Amino acid sequence: SGIYGLLGENGAGKSTLMKILVTLLQPTEGIIDINGMRLERKNYEQIKGIIGYLPQELGLYPNLTVQESLEYVGILNGMKKDDYKKQIKYYLEKTSLTEHRNKKNRQLSGGMKKRLSIACSLALGSRYLIMDEPGAALDLECKEMIRRYLKDYVREGGAVLLTSHEMEELAVCSKLYVLSQSNLKEVPLGLTAEELIKTFRNQQ
Repeated sequence: SGIYGLLGENGAGKSTLMKILVTLLQPTEGIIDINGMRLERKNYEQIKGIIGYLPQELGLYPNLTVQESLEYVGILNGMKKDDYKKQIKYYLEKTSLTEHRNKKNRQLSGGMKKRLSIACSLALGSRYLIMDEPGAALDLECKEMIRRYLKDYVREGGAVLLTSHEMEELAVCSKLYVLSQSNLKEVPLGLTAEELIKTFRNQQ
């Protein structure tokens, strides 16, 4: 468990790596193991069952309500009705969306959509959560809520991999890695933006 930050310049391959890990793209070479399971087609369904994914671009159906969106995710992933109903109630409360459960997605603010997307990712009971720029375009209150949320998730045994360009988000990470020219290198926690830039240059 823990929160792991993945850093890199635009085009370094962060989003591509994340899409490979959640089975949206196939790797052209190399080997990936997830929780002792080889990343290959025959294991895709099992892998999708243990990983929640929050991409940069949100894909919520505008005419579904918040409640319906969470139910839809549960049904798609083959969860029993009693199980996903419990999960939905829990994560609606955790993301402060209970009072908005009957709103259509098109009526939600950007911050509420992001919270709903996180709830959809976690309502599956995922052991791992992959997040691509989770705080992008959010106000400070929403960003703080996400940070608290991630800390709770990790305390409950979950693991998070996230990318971010914001130092405040990276402050919650257990470890930081830089991806540059296909190389992955761990960097110390607590670096300033200037020190991180030097690290990028040294990687190239």
